[in-house]
Amino acid sequence: MHALADVLPSPWADLDWASAGIAAADLSWWGGDHDIWRAIGNDGESLLAKAPRAHDRSGRGATARSIAGELGVGPEVVFADSASGVTVERELGAGWRVATLWRVRDRRTIRMIGDARRRVRDSGAALPGHDIGAEVAELLGDRPDVGPAVGLDQRVIDAVPQMRSAVAHGPASVPGWLSAEISDVLVHEDGSIRLTGGGVAGSTDPLADVGALLTELSPLAGAPRDVFTDLWGGFHPGAYARARVWGVLADLRDYLRAERAYALEPTSPVSFGGYRMRKTWRLTVPFASGEMTDLLRSAGGAWR
Repeated sequence: MHALADVLPSPWADLDWASAGIAAADLSWWGGDHDIWRAIGNDGESLLAKAPRAHDRSGRGATARSIAGELGVGPEVVFADSASGVTVERELGAGWRVATLWRVRDRRTIRMIGDARRRVRDSGAALPGHDIGAEVAELLGDRPDVGPAVGLDQRVIDAVPQMRSAVAHGPASVPGWLSAEISDVLVHEDGSIRLTGGGVAGSTDPLADVGALLTELSPLAGAPRDVFTDLWGGFHPGAYARARVWGVLADLRDYLRAERAYALEPTSPVSFGGYRMRKTWRLTVPFASGEMTDLLRSAGGAWR
């Protein structure tokens, strides 16, 4: 509660806040980026307060969640402090659930998620620049303090300079959600969706935003090319390859963030250790299959 006490002004600070616990399954990231508290507001509505956990050094989630709320693609945010990353938002009511790949396997829902992320990209909202490749390089530099990578194919790390080079020149930067986690989406029983989280959002290559989500959704929710077409609104082989490379970088980013989180909170109820192992096998596939060679070749070319 201390994280809130130092930030919240009246009337939010005067409410009776209680921990909402960890709303995360073993391999889910939702709830892993934030400590969450619940209170009943003066108007009788349920509120959620979120503050970034120790491993989230950006604080950008508050700004991103506010933007999503204003656009109608996220819960309404009634208080935000961009410096600390703390927000207070109206809790969505009955019928809302954390998304899983099982719940979003139909193409209509995938398109709705893609449309919500596109609305963020088209908003022109002010978000700080965020290069996933640069973040990966920074996190790799932290490894001596965090500890050795566990089970991660060395080919993935060795290819980081090539991947960054392949996507270095492309579309102009736009605001992007950039999450590679389907659990950063809330789904209503009527099919409506809302974006949550926002801790990795930033101004970026729009194909990085698409690629981050593509790597999570495919192949379990659909063939990669089909999912890309639904998310991007069309198919181009160069754009597809570029998105796939960005997706691998996003997976590596999340592996390294989970590794850092596990080092900082080894007894956390969030299974950061299990989460990073899930990323390990997914990162290995494009290298073990030889697909990465073709993706890197195509990603560096035309994308439209």
